Amino acid sequence: MTSQSEFDDKLRADYLQEAKELLGDAESCFLLLEKDNGNRELIDRIFRMIHTIKGSGSIVGFDSFTRFAHQFESLLTLIRAGTLAIDSAIMDLMFESNDMLKDWVRELEHDYAYELDTTTTVAKLSVYVSGMPPKKENSSTPAFGFFDDEPAAAVEVPKQDTLPCVLLVDDEVDILDLYEMYLEGMPVRTARALDGQEAVAVLDKVVVDMIVLDLKMPNMNGMELLSYVRKKFPDIPVIFVSGYSERNDIVNMLNMGAFAFLAKPISREQFLNEVRNGIRERATRNQVLKLTQLNFMAFLALAKVSHARDPKERQECEARMKSILDEIIELQNSILEAKYPHLVQG
Repeated sequence: MTSQSEFDDKLRADYLQEAKELLGDAESCFLLLEKDNGNRELIDRIFRMIHTIKGSGSIVGFDSFTRFAHQFESLLTLIRAGTLAIDSAIMDLMFESNDMLKDWVRELEHDYAYELDTTTTVAKLSVYVSGMPPKKENSSTPAFGFFDDEPAAAVEVPKQDTLPCVLLVDDEVDILDLYEMYLEGMPVRTARALDGQEAVAVLDKVVVDMIVLDLKMPNMNGMELLSYVRKKFPDIPVIFVSGYSERNDIVNMLNMGAFAFLAKPISREQFLNEVRNGIRERATRNQVLKLTQLNFMAFLALAKVSHARDPKERQECEARMKSILDEIIELQNSILEAKYPHLVQG
């Protein structure tokens, strides 16, 4: 039978492996962000990685490590909210904080009680985050989850429009007007661009969930824009709508990752069906990613419940477990409803 000590060691080893992978991914994102510091998708991705590390770290008992991750997360919260702009000093501080977490994980793999001196870096972080009001605690359910307590600190975040954004790209204004007319009544926002270069400018400023794209355009054509999108925003579905495409063009588009191709002229029904399908696929992909992360946290929480000896500790672990299981069930139902609406409703 596995002893409590052996079990705890296994739990911590699993967490450290996960944290190592997340920090490696975060470093790759920071390298991209250094070249494009206004990329909100990268900022969101980094925030969620650090948020996962912070939330799981508290479960396995790495308290000092978790407190430092929380400080780092607070800086990212300000950036994510648009309260703090990224300059060279902040970029350096983010690299420094991520490197410190990586070094700490490396040492913790050999000594679970290892304490890293974070005084200098915490002082730098405090310059930016010390003015943040204290976080409100939820007395009914401990804050431990992956998304339950976003943002991590009680920053006053400007209210964002939560509707999906569809970027419409065509060099004919009449076509853009037609697309917007088609989308009236559909719960989406729209942005527009007259060519690929304008679309790139929009993508750098706006979080886009779907792109509807023409092939033949001046300055930067549809294929060039698709190549750019696949490199920088690989999760955004792209629908091509064109009346000039040869079969080879269509094959190339699909091989490059286009979500769909529609030949002009198109009906409103065709257009809306593809837009709905693309937005649904992106949302489902994001939900599946979130579900994977929640399942890892559920594993940690369940393990703590099954090995808790003190009644009070067990009660707290069960409350945590219930919170994350409720979120998993809700998310699974949402995914099923989106993918198989008739099955769920029936």
